[in-house]
Amino acid sequence: MSIKVKWEGQCTEDVMVLQGIQQDNGINITNETNHLGIKRNEQNRANISERIRTGRATIYSLLGAGLHVRRGFSPMVAYKLWRTHAVPRSIYGLEVMYLLAKEKDMLELAERKILRQIQGLPNNTANMAVYTLVGAEPIAITLDKNVLTFFMNIVRNSGTIECEILRRQIVFSDQRGKDLINRVEKTLSKYNLKSNSYYT
Repeated sequence: MSIKVKWEGQCTEDVMVLQGIQQDNGINITNETNHLGIKRNEQNRANISERIRTGRATIYSLLGAGLHVRRGFSPMVAYKLWRTHAVPRSIYGLEVMYLLAKEKDMLELAERKILRQIQGLPNNTANMAVYTLVGAEPIAITLDKNVLTFFMNIVRNSGTIECEILRRQIVFSDQRGKDLINRVEKTLSKYNLKSNSYYT
């Protein structure tokens, strides 16, 4: 394919353009890419098993052998490290992605396993006991807080391009869609808060 460029009434010579090639280098076609630290793929799905590995690797690098209560930190210190360092790394960017119920369950299961290790509890300990002994909140609640925080940060800055895009999405959103607006609406109704149209 060749193109000509017209500039100030003059045309340039024909320039050959080969599709898929840039400066004698082929363009790699991939199924996923990184954007602002968030891995995006064709289905817009989060790789939850990779996120869980990231969280486990973070806590193991911080605590090492101290992850078990008998050998290291107190459970409260270990939990605080888990909550402030590992959880944000493992759920980074999930507030803008649609998560299936099984993906949330996988995250909660991994968190409960870590909390049992931190506290030295057996595997058959009740889920409520795992959370209440250290004052932990389930990771699903943290995800909900992140969704609402993200939404309110955009809404509070009226006049910005992000707020205008959000308003447009609210008007054109499909009730059964898997976009941010529907996720915000479900989260607001889950906690008996006003609809998203009230805030915009």
